[in-house]
Amino acid sequence: MKSLLKNNKGLTLVELLAVIVISSIIMIVLFSIFLNGQNQAQTQRDKNLQLIDVAYVLKVLTREIRKTDIVEVQNNDTLIIDNDIYTFNSADNTITKNGDVFQNNINQFQVNKVLNKITIQITSIDGITQKTEIVLRR
Repeated sequence: MKSLLKNNKGLTLVELLAVIVISSIIMIVLFSIFLNGQNQAQTQRDKNLQLIDVAYVLKVLTREIRKTDIVEVQNNDTLIIDNDIYTFNSADNTITKNGDVFQNNINQFQVNKVLNKITIQITSIDGITQKTEIVLRR
């Protein structure tokens, strides 16, 4: 035991470099795992926000259609509810209500009316698609 305490050699340069290299590799691996987790979380947040936005538009349109007697569809991308005109602008990827931006980041907005049934399909920029069908009772 006393012989170990009297050993004054210390660390060699090779041993010190080996510890630094191994520590660096471990830190790089841990950092890349952390960044990958952060990127995955951000991607999921963005997709959830897109889903919420599309669901919100469908909810508002459904509520407006149910409250009125006058519903018209023009060109499969324009919906007229009473005096409100909802139009899809493919250049800006927006849905406008009476000329004002109602929703951003929309890739596709299709409205079809067959007899007393209205079908609305919305696709976000990320490819999230939701569809609703509304049967008019009037």
